[in-house]
Order: sequence, then C-alpha cells, then structure tokens
Amino acid sequence: MNYLLVEIFLCLLLAGVIGLVIGWFLRGGCKQELLQNTNIWIEKMKKITTQHAIDLERREQEIGVLKNNSNLIKSNYKDMENRFINLKGKVQKYEIQLQEKKRKLDSLEKNIKSNEKD
Repeated sequence: MNYLLVEIFLCLLLAGVIGLVIGWFLRGGCKQELLQNTNIWIEKMKKITTQHAIDLERREQEIGVLKNNSNLIKSNYKDMENRFINLKGKVQKYEIQLQEKKRKLDSLEKNIKSNEKD
C-alpha cells in the first residue's frame, strides 16, 4: 500500500514539475518568440496590404482607360451609324433617279423604234 501511495505522490510531483517547466516557458521563454512571430506576421500583412493597394490603384487606372475607350467606341459607332443612315438615304435617292432615267431611256427607245418604223 505504501508503494502505491509513493508512486501516486511521485507521479503528482512529476506532473507538477512538468507543469512548472511548461508554465515557465509560456510565461517568459516563449513570449519573445511569440512577439517575434507576431512582428513578422505584421510585416507580412503590411507588405500584402501595400501590394493590394498598388494593384487596386493599377486596376482602377485600367478601368478608367477602358471606360474612356468604351466611350470613344460608342461615339465612333454613333458617328458611323449616322453616316450609314445618310449614305442609305443617298442610295435610295440615287435608286429613284436611276429608275427615272431607265423610264426615260425606255420611252426614248420606244420613240426611236416607232420613228424607225415610220
């Protein structure tokens, strides 16, 4: 029975020593390493944030250029559409004139044929 009590006491003593060592390292020994790791991650985060801000600015400039190009293309499209409408009107006018000329030519040909018969 004494053996069992001594063994329990030694295990509790060993557990206390292990807890003391771990607590000591967590309290002071690892604190410096934790602080260093925190600073490292803060620096990494600053670099990433800076890079994202630069990328965002570049993307916004690209978007501005694309918007300007889009507006220019829209303006050119409207100009071309207006020119097309004007040209279409001219083509219709010339087609009407061509039909009138064909009718005149047909009537002149008929007159010539009728004069030749006479």
